[in-house]
Amino acid sequence: MEVYRSNGRRAAYNDLADTYNLLKLGGSDYHGRDGHGESELGSVNLPVVVLHDFLKVARPIWCSAIKDILEGYAKEPSDTNLAKIARFTRMGSFKGSSPSSCGKDLIDRCLASWLTAEEQQNDEFEAIRLKLSHATINLSGVQVPIETK
Repeated sequence: MEVYRSNGRRAAYNDLADTYNLLKLGGSDYHGRDGHGESELGSVNLPVVVLHDFLKVARPIWCSAIKDILEGYAKEPSDTNLAKIARFTRMGSFKGSSPSSCGKDLIDRCLASWLTAEEQQNDEFEAIRLKLSHATINLSGVQVPIETK
């Protein structure tokens, strides 16, 4: 529930969020800069505990989505499913790599960029990594964005 205003103050909904044990967020009510005293987009200062609470809720959802995308490719190694993986990556070039090492590199780089070290050690991700380590991944038809540093 949006509780924190752009000025850092809590809205009247704070008590309601407490009553129903709702996640407290803020600042999503941006209407643009048109002279109404709107703050800059994304400028709401939230307490660190609010960000922590949000991540506690969001990380399992994120990990589940990553698992679903990778399992989808493991079940059906198609260009379409590979494109779903590649869409969320920022990779360097794979020139000179064999298709199988390229695939292993892709999965390892994805997991490293998407998940914490602890999340990567999860048994489900280890099983997916094992499945995909034996798959040949053909990147010829998929555009993988180039990582910029």
